[in-house]
Amino acid sequence: MTSGGTLEISQAAAVRPVVILDDDDDFREALAGGIAALGYATAHFGGIDELLVFLAGARPLCLLLDYHLPGDNGLAVQARLAEARPRVPIVFVSACYDAKVSRAALASGAVAFLNKPVRLAELERVIEELARNDLATS
Repeated sequence: MTSGGTLEISQAAAVRPVVILDDDDDFREALAGGIAALGYATAHFGGIDELLVFLAGARPLCLLLDYHLPGDNGLAVQARLAEARPRVPIVFVSACYDAKVSRAALASGAVAFLNKPVRLAELERVIEELARNDLATS
């Protein structure tokens, strides 16, 4: 844990998982392990259908969303989730950096667009901010 209240924030947000949607099994597993090491609960999925089933009964802290997915791209998934679960904060984590895609994601409500390989410290800052905001509004 880092200084600045990470442990307190992590414990408070632990019941609200950080959800990952990425079709790369190795990346998804590594990312989930890194986030769990920060003290956050995680749930991770390789496809949108599994994610939607999970979201029907869960209230995640945020969704880490890849842009390149089989079938739909991340922007299409973001649009589907905006209808089904409009209050889930989305953080794009993608190897595809395209300024137009990034602007579109952020304009549609994503809280961040991070590039792979993502630095865990950068991701931690984003998650901690979401956890603080969540605690302030709960």
